Amino acid sequence: AAWMCTVACPKNQWGREVIDRINEVLVRVRPTDPYRHAYERWLDANALDRYRNVYDTLFLTTRP
Repeated sequence: AAWMCTVACPKNQWGREVIDRINEVLVRVRPTDPYRHAYERWLDANALDRYRNVYDTLFLTTRP
């Protein structure tokens, strides 16, 4: 099952390395259906089309 969380790290070399590793994983998994649906399940029908448009045109084309 897919899940989402917030990550915080100290603003030092170790923290930057951790965030860089997390970003590498996100770039790989965010185009997948499980990742997308983990958030979509919380949206109402009125927001779904707009979310999908932003997801496809902005989110998937922007590197963290």
